[in-house]
Order: sequence, then C-alpha cells, then structure tokens
Amino acid sequence: MSADPSSRSAGRSPDRPSMPVSVKVAVGVLAALALLLLFSGVVSLALRDSIVDGFLEAQPDLERAEVDQFVLIGLVRDIAVGLLCAAAALFLPQRRRWARWAGLLGALFLGALTVVSMVTAGGLSPFTLLLVVLCAAAATSLLARTTTEWLPPVARRPG
Repeated sequence: MSADPSSRSAGRSPDRPSMPVSVKVAVGVLAALALLLLFSGVVSLALRDSIVDGFLEAQPDLERAEVDQFVLIGLVRDIAVGLLCAAAALFLPQRRRWARWAGLLGALFLGALTVVSMVTAGGLSPFTLLLVVLCAAAATSLLARTTTEWLPPVARRPG
C-alpha cells in the first residue's frame, strides 16, 4: 500500500468529484435554517393562543380572528420554507440541480421577508439578524461558481 494519500481513492469515482466547500457551507446553512424554521413553527403551533393573546394585549384594537389568522399564516410560512430548506439540504449533496434552486428560493424569500419585517417593525432582534446572515450565506454559497460547476450539466433533449 502506498503511503501517498493522493493515491487512495477514498471511495470516490472519477465521475463523482468531491464536494466543494461552497456546497458544504450551503448544505450546513440550509440545514440550520430548516431547523430554526421548523422549530419556530412547532413552538408557534404549541403556543398559538398565548401568541395571539400577546398581540391583543399590545394592540387591543385588533380583532382576535384577524390576529389568529396572521399567526397561522406565519406558522404555515415558517414550516413551508423550513421544509423547502430541508429538502434542499438533503438533496444538494446528491447533486440534484433543483435542490440548488429550491435552497436559493427559500433563502432569498426568507431573507427578503425578514428584511422587510425589520424595516416595518423598526427594529432588529438577534433572531432576525441571525436569519439574515444565514440567508445571505446560503444564497452566496449556492450562487458560487464552484457550486455551479460541481452540479451535473443540464441534460439536453434530442430533437
């Protein structure tokens, strides 16, 4: 056996290049976003009545049904984007091109929504700052040239 580490294949085939750092970062960040969003969705579901009561205490002129609908929409949004990010994190290492676009869509949507909510709320919390940083890291990694080159080329249809 050769002492040269480059001579060992480590289970890699020539048609399956090693995963670049940009893809590893994207997978990790997408997984973190998925965990945060799914956890937030589950907690919001469990504490839905308390959250609605808190909104109503802060703004008593609002209708309960209106606030409940707002909270429910946020909960569904968090779970949907969390599942999208989770799917992207799971399938990007399998070199699925759609996973790159799904992750990019989830990260850009969540990042834009978070920035808009920060501006309209007039404040910045540590959680929203974390979301913006993670979304920027995911989008940057997914748009990196090394990520694009690592994914298989688009199959051309004959004809």
